[in-house]
Amino acid sequence: MNKTKTTLFNKLQLPIATLLFILLSLSSVAFNSHAESETKAQSNAEAIEPLKGTFLQSKNIKPLKRPFKSSGHFVYFPTKGLLWQTEKPVKSVKLFANEGVYKVDQHGTLQKEAQLDNAFFLALFAGDEQKLAQFFITQPITNDDATLTCLALTPKSDTMKSLFAQIQLCTKAMNNNVKLPVTIALLEEKGNRTDINFQLSDTPLTAQELAYFD
Repeated sequence: MNKTKTTLFNKLQLPIATLLFILLSLSSVAFNSHAESETKAQSNAEAIEPLKGTFLQSKNIKPLKRPFKSSGHFVYFPTKGLLWQTEKPVKSVKLFANEGVYKVDQHGTLQKEAQLDNAFFLALFAGDEQKLAQFFITQPITNDDATLTCLALTPKSDTMKSLFAQIQLCTKAMNNNVKLPVTIALLEEKGNRTDINFQLSDTPLTAQELAYFD
Protein backbone atom coordinates (compact mmCIF):
# COMPACT_ATOMS: atom_id res chain seq x y z
CA MET A 1 0.00 0.00 0.00
CA ASN A 2 1.45 3.40 -1.00
CA LYS A 3 1.97 6.37 1.30
CA THR A 4 -1.15 8.21 0.06
CA LYS A 5 -3.44 5.26 0.77
CA THR A 6 -1.84 4.72 4.16
CA THR A 7 -2.38 8.38 5.07
CA LEU A 8 -6.03 8.15 4.00
CA PHE A 9 -6.50 5.03 6.08
CA ASN A 10 -4.98 6.68 9.14
CA LYS A 11 -7.52 9.50 8.82
CA LEU A 12 -10.50 7.18 8.42
CA GLN A 13 -9.66 4.23 10.64
CA LEU A 14 -11.21 3.52 14.02
CA PRO A 15 -13.95 6.16 14.38
CA ILE A 16 -14.99 4.18 17.43
CA ALA A 17 -11.54 4.83 18.85
CA THR A 18 -11.99 8.56 18.25
CA LEU A 19 -15.36 8.41 19.94
CA LEU A 20 -13.95 6.62 22.95
CA PHE A 21 -10.99 9.00 23.16
CA ILE A 22 -13.22 12.07 23.42
CA LEU A 23 -15.86 10.58 25.67
CA LEU A 24 -13.36 8.98 28.00
CA SER A 25 -11.76 12.40 28.43
CA LEU A 26 -15.13 13.91 29.33
CA SER A 27 -16.04 11.02 31.59
CA SER A 28 -13.17 11.40 34.06
CA VAL A 29 -14.87 14.37 35.70
CA ALA A 30 -18.51 13.44 35.30
CA PHE A 31 -18.24 9.91 36.68
CA ASN A 32 -16.40 10.90 39.85
CA SER A 33 -19.64 12.30 41.28
CA HIS A 34 -21.54 9.05 40.70
CA ALA A 35 -19.87 6.55 43.02
CA GLU A 36 -22.90 4.32 43.39
CA SER A 37 -23.43 4.09 39.63
CA GLU A 38 -19.71 3.38 39.15
CA THR A 39 -19.84 0.46 41.58
CA LYS A 40 -22.84 -1.02 39.79
CA ALA A 41 -21.19 -0.75 36.38
CA GLN A 42 -17.99 -2.30 37.72
CA SER A 43 -19.95 -5.25 39.13
CA ASN A 44 -21.66 -5.72 35.78
CA ALA A 45 -18.33 -5.61 33.95
CA GLU A 46 -16.77 -8.13 36.31
CA ALA A 47 -19.54 -10.58 35.45
CA ILE A 48 -18.28 -10.71 31.86
CA GLU A 49 -15.54 -13.18 31.07
CA PRO A 50 -12.74 -12.13 28.69
CA LEU A 51 -14.14 -12.02 25.17
CA LYS A 52 -12.58 -12.32 21.75
CA GLY A 53 -14.16 -11.53 18.43
CA THR A 54 -13.97 -9.88 15.05
CA PHE A 55 -15.21 -6.55 13.76
CA LEU A 56 -16.11 -5.23 10.33
CA GLN A 57 -16.21 -1.48 9.91
CA SER A 58 -17.76 0.27 6.92
CA LYS A 59 -17.53 4.06 6.53
CA ASN A 60 -19.75 5.66 3.92
CA ILE A 61 -18.53 9.11 2.84
CA LYS A 62 -20.97 11.06 0.68
CA PRO A 63 -18.68 12.00 -2.25
CA LEU A 64 -17.38 8.43 -2.54
CA LYS A 65 -19.33 5.74 -4.38
CA ARG A 66 -17.93 2.86 -2.36
CA PRO A 67 -17.64 2.56 1.43
CA PHE A 68 -14.22 2.49 3.06
CA LYS A 69 -13.96 -0.86 4.83
CA SER A 70 -11.64 -2.12 7.52
CA SER A 71 -11.65 -5.30 9.58
CA GLY A 72 -9.82 -7.03 12.36
CA HIS A 73 -10.36 -8.52 15.77
CA PHE A 74 -10.64 -7.43 19.36
CA VAL A 75 -10.07 -8.80 22.84
CA TYR A 76 -12.19 -7.37 25.64
CA PHE A 77 -11.29 -7.67 29.32
CA PRO A 78 -14.15 -5.95 31.21
CA THR A 79 -12.01 -4.69 34.09
CA LYS A 80 -8.81 -4.16 32.08
CA GLY A 81 -9.74 -2.78 28.70
CA LEU A 82 -9.84 -3.47 24.98
CA LEU A 83 -7.25 -4.65 22.47
CA TRP A 84 -8.30 -3.38 19.03
CA GLN A 85 -6.36 -4.92 16.15
CA THR A 86 -7.03 -3.75 12.61
CA GLU A 87 -5.88 -6.30 10.03
CA LYS A 88 -7.10 -4.79 6.75
CA PRO A 89 -6.39 -2.66 4.81
CA VAL A 90 -3.53 -1.52 7.09
CA LYS A 91 -2.39 -3.33 10.21
CA SER A 92 -2.53 -1.36 13.45
CA VAL A 93 -2.97 -2.16 17.13
CA LYS A 94 -4.43 -0.02 19.91
CA LEU A 95 -4.89 -0.87 23.56
CA PHE A 96 -7.57 0.89 25.60
CA ALA A 97 -6.57 0.26 29.21
CA ASN A 98 -7.55 1.67 32.60
CA GLU A 99 -4.29 3.62 32.60
CA GLY A 100 -4.85 5.19 29.18
CA VAL A 101 -4.78 4.55 25.43
CA TYR A 102 -1.71 3.00 23.83
CA LYS A 103 -0.54 2.52 20.28
CA VAL A 104 1.34 -0.74 19.81
CA ASP A 105 4.20 -0.53 17.31
CA GLN A 106 5.55 -3.31 15.08
CA HIS A 107 7.91 -4.44 17.84
CA GLY A 108 5.10 -4.78 20.38
CA THR A 109 6.16 -1.67 22.29
CA LEU A 110 3.36 0.35 23.91
CA GLN A 111 3.33 4.08 23.17
CA LYS A 112 0.99 5.99 25.43
CA GLU A 113 -1.37 8.35 23.64
CA ALA A 114 -3.57 9.68 26.43
CA GLN A 115 -4.41 9.49 30.12
CA LEU A 116 -8.03 8.45 30.15
CA ASP A 117 -10.73 7.05 32.38
CA ASN A 118 -12.07 3.71 31.14
CA ALA A 119 -15.56 4.25 32.58
CA PHE A 120 -17.33 5.34 29.40
CA PHE A 121 -15.81 2.47 27.47
CA LEU A 122 -17.28 0.01 29.97
CA ALA A 123 -20.63 1.79 29.77
CA LEU A 124 -20.69 1.51 25.99
CA PHE A 125 -19.68 -2.14 25.86
CA ALA A 126 -21.98 -3.07 28.76
CA GLY A 127 -24.88 -1.05 27.35
CA ASP A 128 -25.13 0.87 30.63
CA GLU A 129 -28.05 3.20 29.90
CA GLN A 130 -27.68 5.08 33.19
CA LYS A 131 -24.16 6.20 32.36
CA LEU A 132 -24.81 6.78 28.69
CA ALA A 133 -27.65 9.12 29.68
CA GLN A 134 -25.08 11.46 31.23
CA PHE A 135 -23.72 12.24 27.77
CA PHE A 136 -26.64 11.50 25.46
CA ILE A 137 -30.37 11.84 25.11
CA THR A 138 -31.30 8.16 24.88
CA GLN A 139 -34.28 6.80 23.01
CA PRO A 140 -35.24 3.18 22.26
CA ILE A 141 -35.42 2.24 18.58
CA THR A 142 -36.93 -0.80 16.93
CA ASN A 143 -34.95 -3.55 15.23
CA ASP A 144 -35.96 -6.53 13.11
CA ASP A 145 -34.04 -8.83 15.46
CA ALA A 146 -36.14 -9.29 18.60
CA THR A 147 -33.09 -10.48 20.55
CA LEU A 148 -31.44 -7.07 20.28
CA THR A 149 -31.97 -3.96 22.39
CA CYS A 150 -31.25 -0.80 20.42
CA LEU A 151 -30.80 2.80 21.52
CA ALA A 152 -30.46 6.06 19.63
CA LEU A 153 -27.92 8.24 21.45
CA THR A 154 -28.08 11.96 20.65
CA PRO A 155 -25.12 13.95 22.01
CA LYS A 156 -25.76 16.63 24.65
CA SER A 157 -22.45 18.52 24.47
CA ASP A 158 -21.44 20.86 21.66
CA THR A 159 -18.14 19.00 21.33
CA MET A 160 -19.88 15.73 20.57
CA LYS A 161 -22.50 17.39 18.36
CA SER A 162 -19.70 18.71 16.14
CA LEU A 163 -18.57 15.13 15.49
CA PHE A 164 -21.67 12.95 15.59
CA ALA A 165 -25.35 13.70 15.06
CA GLN A 166 -26.33 10.38 16.59
CA ILE A 167 -24.97 7.03 17.69
CA GLN A 168 -27.10 3.92 17.32
CA LEU A 169 -26.13 1.11 19.68
CA CYS A 170 -27.58 -2.40 19.55
CA THR A 171 -26.75 -4.87 22.30
CA LYS A 172 -27.63 -8.47 23.00
CA ALA A 173 -28.21 -10.08 26.38
CA MET A 174 -25.66 -12.79 27.13
CA ASN A 175 -25.32 -15.05 30.17
CA ASN A 176 -26.14 -13.48 33.54
CA ASN A 177 -28.19 -10.82 31.69
CA VAL A 178 -24.97 -9.06 30.67
CA LYS A 179 -25.36 -6.98 27.50
CA LEU A 180 -22.71 -6.80 24.79
CA PRO A 181 -22.63 -4.68 21.61
CA VAL A 182 -23.59 -6.26 18.30
CA THR A 183 -23.64 -3.15 16.12
CA ILE A 184 -22.63 0.49 16.53
CA ALA A 185 -23.59 3.11 13.93
CA LEU A 186 -22.01 6.57 13.97
CA LEU A 187 -24.04 9.19 12.08
CA GLU A 188 -22.35 12.49 11.23
CA GLU A 189 -23.97 15.87 10.56
CA LYS A 190 -22.56 15.90 7.02
CA GLY A 191 -24.38 12.67 6.19
CA ASN A 192 -21.40 10.35 6.54
CA ARG A 193 -22.10 7.09 8.32
CA THR A 194 -19.90 4.44 9.93
CA ASP A 195 -21.25 0.99 10.79
CA ILE A 196 -19.31 -1.39 13.03
CA ASN A 197 -20.45 -5.00 13.37
CA PHE A 198 -19.11 -7.28 16.08
CA GLN A 199 -18.98 -11.08 16.05
CA LEU A 200 -17.84 -13.16 19.01
CA SER A 201 -15.33 -15.95 18.42
CA ASP A 202 -14.65 -19.25 20.18
CA THR A 203 -10.94 -18.99 19.38
CA PRO A 204 -8.88 -19.15 22.59
CA LEU A 205 -6.88 -16.10 23.60
CA THR A 206 -3.20 -16.35 22.76
CA ALA A 207 -0.38 -15.78 25.22
CA GLN A 208 0.58 -12.63 23.32
CA GLU A 209 -2.93 -11.21 23.59
CA LEU A 210 -3.07 -11.94 27.30
CA ALA A 211 0.32 -10.30 27.80
CA TYR A 212 -1.04 -6.90 26.72
CA PHE A 213 -3.23 -6.82 29.83
CA ASP A 214 -0.54 -7.77 32.38
